Amino acid sequence: MNKNNLITNLENIELPEIELQGHRKQLKRALLSRQGFSSDSGYFNRTFMLKKVLPISAVAIIALVVVLINFSPKNSTPASAKEVAQKSYQAVVNLSPEQKDALGQVGDGWDKILKAAIDAPDLKLMSYDEFMSQEDYNGSQMLITSGKDRSDDQGNGLEDLQFLQYTNSDGVLMSIGIDPETNLPEMVK
Repeated sequence: MNKNNLITNLENIELPEIELQGHRKQLKRALLSRQGFSSDSGYFNRTFMLKKVLPISAVAIIALVVVLINFSPKNSTPASAKEVAQKSYQAVVNLSPEQKDALGQVGDGWDKILKAAIDAPDLKLMSYDEFMSQEDYNGSQMLITSGKDRSDDQGNGLEDLQFLQYTNSDGVLMSIGIDPETNLPEMVK
């Protein structure tokens, strides 16, 4: 037998078809019974995707967005008392003599009062409500120095100020009202 005859004989051989019907049916049932598989889609059953995966994914995305919005750092972080005092000090130092006269003078001058506030170990920043709730608050002891119309009748006119409070070198509790827009001091108590 030569090589060509062998090739033609092998090409012409008919193999018998062996069918294992029982095995084939069991395999089909096993594949079809698995959740998420279907004979018409190949891999994933479309109804499984629409009924389970998409709603779960949507809920997960919404939860992620809510978490990111609530726990992301905010652009405007509250300033510390020292930062407010330093900005106010710089604003006062940079004023011209005419602007300083218009601001009004108190005691040793705003620059010295603010410098003492910066150096004070007990310096704290307060809101209007915190300032007004103090037991020793007395509107008649306040000196309002700005040219703005800020009346102290029940605190009206002071709501937009930030208040610095510290104990000076003489042991006196000092409060300074700072305008957050201009960083200039407007009142002292």
